[in-house]
Order: sequence, then C-alpha cells, then structure tokens
Amino acid sequence: AGISATIFDANDFKLRQPSKAAELLREVPGLNIVQTGSNGGITNIFLRGGESNAAMVMLDGVPITDPGGGMNLAGVSSSALDRMEVVRGPQSSLYGAEAASGVIQMFTKRGDSETNRPHTEVMYERGSFSTDHWNANLNGGFRSKGDYSLTTDQFRSTGQFPNNVFRNITGTGSIGYRFSNNTTARGLFREYDSYTGTPGATFWTAYNLDAHQHDRDSVAGVKLDDTRNNWF
Repeated sequence: AGISATIFDANDFKLRQPSKAAELLREVPGLNIVQTGSNGGITNIFLRGGESNAAMVMLDGVPITDPGGGMNLAGVSSSALDRMEVVRGPQSSLYGAEAASGVIQMFTKRGDSETNRPHTEVMYERGSFSTDHWNANLNGGFRSKGDYSLTTDQFRSTGQFPNNVFRNITGTGSIGYRFSNNTTARGLFREYDSYTGTPGATFWTAYNLDAHQHDRDSVAGVKLDDTRNNWF
C-alpha cells in the first residue's frame, strides 16, 4: 500500500523508437520535466511536488544523480533502455535522503544467452535544421550462459539560430554471465558526451557565438548475485 510504479517496457512503441528519456517521463502522473531552452538545455525532474534534488535516478541499480541530488536529463537517451520504473511511494525512503520524493529506475537491454547468433538493429532519422539521429544495437549470447548487449546512439542538430548546435553521443554495454543456477554476474558501462552551443538572447538577435557547454559522464557497475540456500 502506498507504493505506485509506472513502467515503460520494450513493448512500448516509444522505447522501440529511441528518444530522450525525459520525453517518456513527461507522461508519468505526478512527475514534471522542466527544460530550459532548446536541445541540450538543462532538464530537471520534479516528482510529487519535491525539489529537483529530491528524486533519485538509477541505471541498473547504480545511482547516476549528482552528489547532493539533482539530475540533468538533457543527455540521457532511451536507446539502450529496456524499461523504466518510477516509484512514488514510501518505499523510496530505502534509498536515502536523495530519494525523498521518489526513485526513477532505468534498466538496460540484455541479450539472449540461449542463442549464439548475434542480432543487430540499426535506425536512422533525419529532419530539418540538419538534424539527424542514428542508433545501432548488437546483442546475443555465448556458451549458453553469457549474454551481451552493446548500443551506440548519436543525435545532432545545428539548431534554428547561430551557435544553437547540439550533439550527443552515447555508448552503453551490458554483459552478464550465469556461473550456475545460484550464481550470476553482470557488468555495466555507459558513457555519453554532449556539446551544446548557447546563443543567448535570440529574441533580440544578439547572438553569443562563443558560449558553449561540454559534458561527459560515465557510469560503471558490477553486480554479483549468489544464493547459498533458502536463508542466505
């Protein structure tokens, strides 16, 4: 009681067509996404009336919020995600003060350990303002015990105004291995690199042609699950 979760999974059309994670989260009741400016502008999360530093974001169990809370979703793509879960109830207190208003959990895609043949997916889109978006995924299994999923994604746009360019490149890898029915291990690595031009007050056409922002963020984690008996 009191726990509410909204789930987007791989059967959802929006996750089969990679986009920004913030665009998917806009549809969650009680969650507001506020973006400052155009592509690449600071994008904050406000969950259940809390401040932007009161919602914890996790990727395969690894916290990716900044120290002290807060998370800029501008560079987070859904390309490598299998599903997202939003917990808005008291269970979020288990994650500490940085999850006072809720927890957003993102889970990456996994390969199929039962097949040794790699599977590949490639997608490309193009639009106005020299905007293009491409995504590629390679996944499969090995030795009937291991699985892997490798995803790369790039979004680029020159923007409507001078120095309004935005470029975001993301690479994600998830590798798992089942040693036995009781012991499994999984490793995760994700890195994104983004460049955002900030033209300033475009209404007055007083463009700033030099200001820009460059962000790079990495996430790495290893998880080992081991079951010895019914009590441990």
